[in-house]
Order: sequence, then structure tokens, then C-alpha cells
Amino acid sequence: HISVGSSAIEPNLKPMRQQEATAGVEHQFSDVISASVRYVHKQIDRAIEDTQTATLDASGSEIYIIANPGEGLAEPAFRDANGNVLATVPKPVRDYDSVEFAIEKRLQNNWFLRTSYLWSRLWGNYSGLSQSDENGRTSPNVGRLYDYPMMMFKDGGEAVYGLLPTDRPHQFKAQFIYQAPFGTALGLNQYLASGLPVTREIGIYPGNNLPVQYLGRGSDGRTPTYSQTDLLVQHRFRLGAEKSLEVSFNVLNLFNQDTAIARFSTYHQVNGVTPLGPDGSEEAFYRGQLRLADLIVSQGVTQDPRFLKDSAFQAPLQARFGIKFLF
Repeated sequence: HISVGSSAIEPNLKPMRQQEATAGVEHQFSDVISASVRYVHKQIDRAIEDTQTATLDASGSEIYIIANPGEGLAEPAFRDANGNVLATVPKPVRDYDSVEFAIEKRLQNNWFLRTSYLWSRLWGNYSGLSQSDENGRTSPNVGRLYDYPMMMFKDGGEAVYGLLPTDRPHQFKAQFIYQAPFGTALGLNQYLASGLPVTREIGIYPGNNLPVQYLGRGSDGRTPTYSQTDLLVQHRFRLGAEKSLEVSFNVLNLFNQDTAIARFSTYHQVNGVTPLGPDGSEEAFYRGQLRLADLIVSQGVTQDPRFLKDSAFQAPLQARFGIKFLF
């Protein structure tokens, strides 16, 4: 945070709560071949975050309440000039659903194979304790989402719900192992997955530049399809009846692929916009009469040259050589 005023704890603060349900079926076709289907549902019912339910103070500092977003003191998002609640804080939503189909051939006749296809959907407005909305910032319960009410809304005054940053709807995995009779083992791992959603942001109130996903989640498509192949080769040398020497060679990202895994999503180069309507308040925004996309033009915001360009890539080829003595 750029500037911090003070914080207080909601007197009726409740603990975080989440639920998970799984169901699956597995069928064995023979002694070595089986297939399975598995369904998983996860959801968060209540979160704890530092929330701001009032405007910035006179010095521009941010005043926080440690609370359950959307409940108690952290329920109102904006009040009009008469004190009436015009918008309420969206409650945190993080819903995950997936179906996985897998076929496995157990190790027999010197080889093993497992393949799987996973369809999944990660939807909501709360990226979780790891803050994937903020590139995985590891500071739980103090994320940026609820730091200012407008950050929870998009143009049109609508709450921002959509696909979350780590959503990959299609994932394919395959693991193959071959055990040669003379002691050499070969392992291959293949992973193929959809790209990640890209969501643009604009800062509000220059100096603080609180990020707002003004066009909604997933506004700018996805990163490219991700794939990677890993290889492991190892050989065991017998050194008597009970001792052996194992030599291994492990290569991650065998083909040295450099697929982009993130794009720079901040629109402004220095400062964003001041989102005040003709009456000097934010009321027009919550009524859908003030669009941040229009303010970017009217207030002459300079676009960052990195905007929507690739900003991070998968790790390059890594090779490791190992020796292990077994006794």
C-alpha cells in the first residue's frame, strides 16, 4: 500500500469458511488397466480482509476495517448525499469446479502410462490468500481487492465477477515410464494447458493509483497455450548383493519452450484517473453514468508502453545430474 491511515477490527468478525465436495468412479478393465472419473467442487463462504468502506481521509490515507467483506461494518460500499446505501460490498466468491478423466496402465512388461484430461472453471471475485490478482503476493488477508470500494466494481457500476487469474479450463497430462531389464529407467512427463485470463486495470486517485478492473475480468483474452515436456533417465549399478549406485539425469522443459505466462495489465504509465462526477463525488460511477474508460481519454492518461505485452515466461531448460549410493 502506498499510504496507510489506521485500521480497526470489526467487533463481530467471523472466521473464514470454505467447503469442498468430491465424487469419483473408478473401473478396472484388467489387472493392469483402469479408468476413472472425478468431480471436485470448492467454494469460499466467508473471508477475512482489510476493507475500506469510506472515502480516503483528508491526507489521502486509506482507513481500514479488518472484517468479513460484505458483512457488518464492511457491507456498505457507497452512500449517496442523503446517507442512503447506493451500493453494497460484493461478498467474496471463489468457486472451483472440475471434472477429470484418467486412464492408467500399471507397471507391467517394463512400462507404465497414465494420461488424464481435466476440465475446470475458477470463477468469482476473490483470488484467494495467495493473491493471484497481484501476481501471487504472499500476504494473506490483506489483499488489494477490498482496499477501496470502487475496486470491486467495473464500468456500469456492476460488481466485478468472472474468471480468476489462475483459471485454465483445459489441462492434459501424460506420464510414461519404461524400465529396461538391464537397469536403465526412462521417464517422460507431458503437460498441456489453456492460457491464463488477462485483465486490464486502471489506477484511480493519482498517488494511490488503486487498481480497478474497469472492463471486467478476462477483458483481454488469455495468454498462449502452455506446454512442457520433462525427461528423466536413471541407471542403477549393482555393487554386490545389497549395495548399488544410482546415476540420474533430469531435464525440465526439455525443448526449452518460452511461452508467456503473464502480460502487463496496468494501463497507466504514471498515474490513472480521478473518478469524480459533476457533483464532486463517485455517485455517478455507481449509477452507471461515469465510465473510467471515458475518463482515461478525457483526462489524458498516458498509456504504459508495456501495456498488454508479455511480462513473464515459463522457466527455461534446467538439467540436473545426480548420484545416489544405496545400501
